[in-house]
Amino acid sequence: MSQPQHGILKRQKTSFTPDNIPLRVLYQCYFFSNGLVMLILAILSYASFDDSWTQYNLILQNWQQPLITDIRATNQSCLSTEVQLTYYMWPGTSSGCQCDSIFGGSGLSSGSCSTNQTRRGCRTIGSRDSVKMSNFPIDNFTYYTLCAQVDKNNTFYKNAPPDKSCKSNQLKCGNQDDYFVCSNTKQCPIFDVSPTNNYSEGNISLPGGNFLYYTRQLDGQMPVVQFGIGEGSGLCIDSSDPSITKGRSDYTLMSVKKVDCSRDPRYTRLASTSEPTFYKVNNLDNLPNVLPGYSISSQYTWGIFKRGYILWKLSCRGDTLKQFIDSRADLEQILGFQQGQFIIAIIFFIVVSIGMSIMVLVNICGGDWPCISGKGTEEANKLLKCEITMKVICQLAYAIIIFISFSLVRGQYNFLDQLVGKNCTDQQTTGVLNLLMESLQEKIYVYNIVLLVLFIVSIIVDLCAFGHFYKNYKLTMSNQNYDNTATINNGVMANQELPITGQPGYFPPQYGQPGYQEQVPYQGQPIQQYGQPGYQDQTPFQGQAVQGYPQGYQPVNQQPYQQPFAQPPYPQQQYPQQYPQQANYGYNQVPQGNPIQ
Repeated sequence: MSQPQHGILKRQKTSFTPDNIPLRVLYQCYFFSNGLVMLILAILSYASFDDSWTQYNLILQNWQQPLITDIRATNQSCLSTEVQLTYYMWPGTSSGCQCDSIFGGSGLSSGSCSTNQTRRGCRTIGSRDSVKMSNFPIDNFTYYTLCAQVDKNNTFYKNAPPDKSCKSNQLKCGNQDDYFVCSNTKQCPIFDVSPTNNYSEGNISLPGGNFLYYTRQLDGQMPVVQFGIGEGSGLCIDSSDPSITKGRSDYTLMSVKKVDCSRDPRYTRLASTSEPTFYKVNNLDNLPNVLPGYSISSQYTWGIFKRGYILWKLSCRGDTLKQFIDSRADLEQILGFQQGQFIIAIIFFIVVSIGMSIMVLVNICGGDWPCISGKGTEEANKLLKCEITMKVICQLAYAIIIFISFSLVRGQYNFLDQLVGKNCTDQQTTGVLNLLMESLQEKIYVYNIVLLVLFIVSIIVDLCAFGHFYKNYKLTMSNQNYDNTATINNGVMANQELPITGQPGYFPPQYGQPGYQEQVPYQGQPIQQYGQPGYQDQTPFQGQAVQGYPQGYQPVNQQPYQQPFAQPPYPQQQYPQQYPQQANYGYNQVPQGNPIQ
């Protein structure tokens, strides 16, 4: 009798735990790894293309520099009509905290000192603003800056000669087909500047009686258009990045850290100086006194570097050059697509992969989410349906972006491949084109193909997993309904819990059933006759006979007949409608209206 009760209690105890736990854990590991792979591929493709996109823009920025018509050196500020060519932006520092080791400190760290650090003797180092270091030294007391007159409306970006000739109102400057420009003025732009007397066309007077020399005509070189000051052997490929000598560490509190970047070989050195002298002429030689640990050392050198227009051969100009410049719009759109994919991948990984995995893990451990109806297996299947739906939505948005970008990616790759095949530019710039092609082909196109295949496979796996779990759930529910039906049918007998007399569902036990009690008259007591005191007429149902009772006997708890509640259907078992019955005590049944004699 105790086994059915134990079965009921066991189901109630484990109802919060879903079925197929090992398989659900395995699927959730696959689901999480799917989001992780999607995020990694998105990061790799976006980061790779972003770098090559930056270098592509550096080429256009170089071509957008105006031609330099004249240069002068001064120890004063440049005129409003001039462009300053040489300066270095010292980026400034953020606030910091300096702790001596005797107080248990850890040296210099970013951020102001805390109360505890101040009590231990640490002191806050204030931040310092950026400074424009315009002066380049000749010695400790003599310095200069270079200022230039430019032809603002004449750039290679706008006016690259499409053939060997210039317009009638322009001056052709340069003797070689690949190395000439067309000037809008009566004189050619400056092609090169040198510290030695190699050029006889002109010179730039420096303070202290020194000179720089320039030329307006030079074979094998485009006009000089970019200058910069940097530390070490040269400027970075992105000249806006501050360079640092290889093996040197930058100051901890610098707002922008100098980097040991790849140097651009197209930059050549014009002048050099030591680091202490460079800082002294710009009034920053006191920095070690106000910034603990800041180093200014004579073992490091600084220099002025210059370069001309990036070469683009005549055979690739005209429509080809225009198409290369106009490619910026398509490449920018591809970058936007990559950013969109990156954002979707982050959202999918954080919200779906991590968030839903946590919810599923809580469900597997027996927890119940109040925002989701059901519990156990039912709740697990709803979570599965929810995460598959969110996954399909994210992957569908991702796939739409991939399909839209396919034609752009392939078109730009094929165009760049033609440029490399034509040998349109110098070796350094060809390397940039190859890097751009690699990011388009291997980091975007191939990765997108892999992601599409992954999406298709994952959808198939998701549908199979959902079908398997849902099928098992329906089968479990069907079996549970059958077991519950049998439990209800046998519960009264199994647990000895009989319904209360007179309530719905009450069936008086029949002869031979447990609980049956025969009601007999008291011995020696005569049967009440019709008309005697205490006689109660028992009106029978129409068309039915009435059972006789002993005299003076009154049925206990007898109530009017009530229709029993409808029993639920049971497999392969039909129960006829039952009515309350009264025991036949062996007395003769009397027709209606005839009292017992």
